[in-house]
Amino acid sequence: MNINFDSFSSSSSNEGQTDSRTRARTRTRRSCVSLYASLLLSMLIVAGTTRNAEGGGVVTTCTEGALRSAMSGGGVVTFSSDCTIFLTSQITIGADTTLDGAGHTVAISGSGLVPIFNVSATVSLLNVTLANGKSGQGGALYVNPGATVLASNCTFMGNSAAGAAGYAGTAGRTNSTGSGTDGTDGTAGWYAMGGAIYNAGTLTLRNCTVSTNTCTAGAGGAGGNGGSGRFNGGKGGAGASGGFAYGGAICNQASLTIIYCNFAGNTVTGGNAGAAGAGGDGGIPGRGGTGAAGGGAYGGAVYNDKNLVVKNCTFQANTAQAGNSTDGGMLDNGNGIAGFNGGDAYGGGVCTLSWAGMTNSTFFANKAIGGHGGNGGNANYTAGNGGNGGNAVGGGVGNNGTVTLVFCTLSTGGAIGGTNGVAGSGAFGGSDGIAGVSGGGDIGSAAGYFTIVGSILHTNSSGSNAFGGIIDGGYNMSTDWSMTFDGRSFPNTDPQLGSLTAGLGPTPVMPLLSNSPARDKIPFYLFSSIDQRGVHRPINGLYDIGSYEFDTATHTAPVITMQPSNQTVAASSPATFTVSASGATPLSYQWQFNSTNIPGATSTTYTIASAQTTNQGPYRAIVTNAFGSVTSQVATLTVTNSAANSPPNITVQPTNQTVAASSPATFSVSASGATPLSYQWQFNSTNLPGATSTSYTIPSAQTNNQGPYRAIVTNAFGSATSQVATLTVTNSSAGATSAPPFSVQVAPAPGAGSSNVSLSFPAAQGYSYVTDYKTNLTAAWKPLMTNPGTGGWVTNVIPTTNGPSRFFRVRTQ
Repeated sequence: MNINFDSFSSSSSNEGQTDSRTRARTRTRRSCVSLYASLLLSMLIVAGTTRNAEGGGVVTTCTEGALRSAMSGGGVVTFSSDCTIFLTSQITIGADTTLDGAGHTVAISGSGLVPIFNVSATVSLLNVTLANGKSGQGGALYVNPGATVLASNCTFMGNSAAGAAGYAGTAGRTNSTGSGTDGTDGTAGWYAMGGAIYNAGTLTLRNCTVSTNTCTAGAGGAGGNGGSGRFNGGKGGAGASGGFAYGGAICNQASLTIIYCNFAGNTVTGGNAGAAGAGGDGGIPGRGGTGAAGGGAYGGAVYNDKNLVVKNCTFQANTAQAGNSTDGGMLDNGNGIAGFNGGDAYGGGVCTLSWAGMTNSTFFANKAIGGHGGNGGNANYTAGNGGNGGNAVGGGVGNNGTVTLVFCTLSTGGAIGGTNGVAGSGAFGGSDGIAGVSGGGDIGSAAGYFTIVGSILHTNSSGSNAFGGIIDGGYNMSTDWSMTFDGRSFPNTDPQLGSLTAGLGPTPVMPLLSNSPARDKIPFYLFSSIDQRGVHRPINGLYDIGSYEFDTATHTAPVITMQPSNQTVAASSPATFTVSASGATPLSYQWQFNSTNIPGATSTTYTIASAQTTNQGPYRAIVTNAFGSVTSQVATLTVTNSAANSPPNITVQPTNQTVAASSPATFSVSASGATPLSYQWQFNSTNLPGATSTSYTIPSAQTNNQGPYRAIVTNAFGSATSQVATLTVTNSSAGATSAPPFSVQVAPAPGAGSSNVSLSFPAAQGYSYVTDYKTNLTAAWKPLMTNPGTGGWVTNVIPTTNGPSRFFRVRTQ
């Protein structure tokens, strides 16, 4: 099978007017001139908007009127400052428009009351947040047929689509001299579609965050109770079914492409069924009404009913929750009615009923949960059976169409079938219902075609990894045997994944650990040029399984490079501990005192502003990244009663030095404590004659000067030894040859929408190549990563999202 993941593509008011009234109504020539100037100004600047002649404008005040004015004729609309704008009604965009919040933090809110945008043109939404919009379809964005929308670097957050609840039935009338009348039936709950976005046109999302949006269908109305009567009670009305819900974040009915986006905490919820009305009292009581079925829930994050492309995305903690059904009633013949089956849930992350292609994406902790089945109706004769629980199919991805997954990682999903109803009571017993199917915590297919290639299925909270007719396209790895595997895949194998980690690329990933059996398993003809982060693959000639390509040079567990040192300070003086570590970023830090975490102490340094005797004791730091953790040595704090008789305390440690042969190298140390302080530098733990100052300089460093240096500081009350600092001398011997000259090529990292940068250079064998960086031209260079010479080109991809400006260089050592 030859699959190129790049081939996946979709187929086809009055507001804002300037008040020109003046408090004084004098009819002088001056006031007329002023009024004329005001009117002229109102034509140029309307309610905080600077208009451009070609359309569009700059929003200069954060008001709804200013935004509407700027957008009224289409064109490019920008903002002069940070803005949060609250709408009182939806904005319709009928002309081609670009709305760009670049350089500012711009949010447009529906205040939880109104939808935000309705689009019937070609629109680009750039660098804006659409939040708290509310509608029945697309709380933030409704894309009409024929419209084209691009959303780039946008956030869709807290939006909702809500279906209206059904009406409750009317209670029957009471008749004290005759029979009560029947209650009427409730009406069904309304559907809801797309918590954030409803798409019936062409929609592309790039580098977007889509979180905490909800799509909730309406509950069914309850049946009205029967009226009471002297002779006969009225019958209860029937409860009505709950509405169906489609897409916690997005409901796609046309063409949808999603690239480098993160979907988190979105929820789609089917409506619960309405309860049956009770029968009225009377000489002959009226029978109760019947219940109804709960509504289905489809796509916790995305529901697709047409064409869907997903690339380099993450779906985490999204949920599809189906509606609960209500109890059966009793027929006129005295037999019970079966309880209704619970609503079905498909696709906690994505549900597709049509064509979908997904590559280089991660699905983590998504869930599909079936609704509860209703209990059987009670009866005079044969009791009603309990309803079955609703089925749950595909915690990560649920399919009822045609879907292909390539180089994806799915983990910790859940498919949780609904609880069954129990049989009613009667002279003849009924049967309890059956619990709903728990079909595939990671992937499930109720019908159609579901093919996976080069992907990881890793554990689940409920339901096996896979369910239904899944087609193994080869080179998959699963922790169980829940699907039929061909001879090229690896069932019942733990892929050894790290935790879901942000900061390794544009979207969170689950990195392969160094001992992962998923490394270097896929031959070249199964082609993909990058992994989920945008990093080139393969690295070692064979591709890794899943969305992440392991790189030994840049993906290492933390290593402590500078240990915290003992501190002795006078009471009420500050005390600072410092640790340094290397390893794959991001690195997280946690300081401990007496082996207990110190709240908020999560930096490379920990300072006690005014040390007291209660602060005395052992301190240490734990450094963690996606590949492991390391604990520093213990450093002890001693607090003395007075600075006048305190022993030395190292306040600035000497640092490692790397210099070229014949260049000077200097080590420095600083200390506090009772004076006078004396200093002695050591090399290989041996005193250096004459090296008795706060600094020690080697004027012309050679290879025989390489090694460990440290300082011992002494006074009348004790001594303190600094940490070791190592000197490295490069290209020092006369016969040494330098690395061949080389140049560095700098380019944006490949991958649509990537915000990373790639550094590429030829690396000769026998040399090490160090990539350094600094954040300004006067700062010291800091090492970022080291690559061994391979005899070929080396490419390092460096994340730049939300980072400072940096300068880079590559050197040999």
